[in-house]
Amino acid sequence: MLKEWQKRTDAGFSLIEILISVVILGILSAIVTVSVSGALWSANVKQCKTDFATVSLSTTAWLNDNTNADGSVDFSSWTSATSSVRYSYSLYSAVDASSNKTLVGLGYMQSLPALGSGSKYQLAWSWDTTNRVPLVNVYSPSTTSVRYGSAGTATDCESIPR
Repeated sequence: MLKEWQKRTDAGFSLIEILISVVILGILSAIVTVSVSGALWSANVKQCKTDFATVSLSTTAWLNDNTNADGSVDFSSWTSATSSVRYSYSLYSAVDASSNKTLVGLGYMQSLPALGSGSKYQLAWSWDTTNRVPLVNVYSPSTTSVRYGSAGTATDCESIPR
């Protein structure tokens, strides 16, 4: 008489079939991982360019409101000063380290997402006293001593590391 396990007609999957399935799934997951990482970098660059445009528009609006008839900019309410780049303002809070109101605090823009919240970059703006132009630059999220790009335009966003 045959035992119960010998009567079964379906033998299940062979070891080779299971291994082939695992290899195929591994290849598919590798393809998806590469695609997603490229999409994340692209999204960071697009967000940086959008933030850059917002900051540029906000600085232009602020400068339009604070430019005197002779073309000089009225910085009388700001206390920070250095020789070549006179003013540097926070874009992430309403008040900077010197207790000056920032573009956010003055109502020219919404604050950018807080640093350390997963952002791959930070933006900073300053005023070039020699050329009388605002400068917006892209930096590392952890320090402004590491600058991404050198054009001073939104194309600097493409220098964000992957």
